[in-house]
Amino acid sequence: MKFNQKPQIKYQKGIVAIEFIFVLPIVILVILLSFDLSRYFQQQGQLDRLSYSLATMISHRQQYYLDSITKKVKPLDQQQVGELAQIARNQLNDDGIAINVHSLVRNVEPGSQSRFSDGSAQCQWKSSSTINQNLPVITPENLFKEPTIFVVELCQPLIGFSLFSQFSGAGDFTKLYARSLTVHR
Repeated sequence: MKFNQKPQIKYQKGIVAIEFIFVLPIVILVILLSFDLSRYFQQQGQLDRLSYSLATMISHRQQYYLDSITKKVKPLDQQQVGELAQIARNQLNDDGIAINVHSLVRNVEPGSQSRFSDGSAQCQWKSSSTINQNLPVITPENLFKEPTIFVVELCQPLIGFSLFSQFSGAGDFTKLYARSLTVHR
């Protein structure tokens, strides 16, 4: 009996080695995919929190952009958006981050509504026209009660970010996008 069991054990070891060769690439792909997805969601969360923080900074503009002579809040301009973009780039340690900021007030002269961008991440910014259309209509009675809504959008390219996409040729891991809205306070 012992003589017949030895070839059977060698045969089973060979089957395990063949199964291991076929299963190993699948296990490696699953590990790479789970690693990439966890990095992707972690980075998306950081970008979401950062866009909300920048929107909060804009909404509390009187603390950051008060004109010392007139004691009025300076209007949103390209320099301020550039400063916010630099904060975002420093926070995430990525020079490729792009920012887009809108200030929206319904039915006010077009000059008071503004849009500023900084950076070029080849992002397709979402339109804020649907937000603007859903704002209440400004009448002379509520003109001074209606606050400005600020929309802050961040876009971060993910070049060379994904191990899985490098091995599989998948192109879905190219950019992250975050958008936050806040009301001027």
